[in-house]
Amino acid sequence: MSQQQQITPIVTGCADSNYLRSFYNDDNKNTWIFLQRTYIKTMKKKNSKKSYSSLRERDVGENAIQVPYEIKVGDQGRGLFVTEDVKEDTEIWSGYHHAVFPSERYFRRFMEKLPYELQCEILLWAYPKSATAAAVDLDEGSFVNHGNTEAERNMDAGGIATRDIVAGEQILMDYSSCIAYGVNTWFDEIRTMAWSPRTATTTDEEEEASDEAVDQYNLLGNDDIGNKNKDDNDISD
Repeated sequence: MSQQQQITPIVTGCADSNYLRSFYNDDNKNTWIFLQRTYIKTMKKKNSKKSYSSLRERDVGENAIQVPYEIKVGDQGRGLFVTEDVKEDTEIWSGYHHAVFPSERYFRRFMEKLPYELQCEILLWAYPKSATAAAVDLDEGSFVNHGNTEAERNMDAGGIATRDIVAGEQILMDYSSCIAYGVNTWFDEIRTMAWSPRTATTTDEEEEASDEAVDQYNLLGNDDIGNKNKDDNDISD
């Protein structure tokens, strides 16, 4: 797409919608399978056996996280935490479900097949891979957060532990090792349109209050997340 062409949104209002964010544990495994199968179907070339999918059909539903873990809310929102000690060089995450979209067209085709809540989720998890491509991990790997310092980080972009990790630690990586910042115009604009909380009639005072609420929401989810997932925290998937 030419940069002169106007980019239309896929979804809007995610920041203000108060949709309930799930932990997508064992009770929601079918959500991951749905996303994986939808991606594979989307990437098949019409009227041909050829496919541009980076996922293999045989890997649908496979466990991507190779160590005992749980998904829970931490200081960066939902995150992936190990429940047992992990030794350096251990495989933590296998990239079975690393979905690559070579162009905006394929990303839009995929997103059009999803319900609103999952469209918002994908635009939280996905990231620009190059000036034309985007990617997203259609499994619990999407809950791996960014570590600001080398000391905080404990997993590399290939899913391998970079040091010994103690039970209870959150898995953190360096996002700059896989995200192409500031080069993919179509993806950046689509994400901004989805997650921007400001409207044309918003006053500066309302925007400031809204931004503060949205920042808190983006960190912890809405008020119901703790109630919905109270029992989920005890489940390691």
